[in-house]
Amino acid sequence: MTTDDLDLAAAADRLEALICEIGHISADDPSFGRRVNLFQAGYADSLATLQVIAQVESDFGIELTEEDLFDPRFGTIDGITAVAGERRAASVVAHPPGKD
Repeated sequence: MTTDDLDLAAAADRLEALICEIGHISADDPSFGRRVNLFQAGYADSLATLQVIAQVESDFGIELTEEDLFDPRFGTIDGITAVAGERRAASVVAHPPGKD
C-alpha cells in the first residue's frame, strides 16, 4: 500500500465518520456502507453535501469543480474519495511542489 493509498483510506475514514455524525447513522446500520449512494439512500441531504465538500476540500487541499460534484461517483464515500484523489493528482501535475 502506497502513501497515497493510505491518505485516501484515511480521508475515506474521516468522510465516513462525518457522514455518520451529521446523518445520525448508527454503527450497526446494515444498509450503510462506503458503496451506498448517500443521497438515494437518504443518508445525505443538501446541508450534508456542503459539509462533505468542505471536509473533502480541506483533507485533500483542493477545490472541487462543478464537474467533480456532478460526477456519478460523487454519491458514495468510495466515489467521493476517488474523485477527490484524482482532483488532487491533477492539481499536483498542473502545479508541482517547488515549481511556483
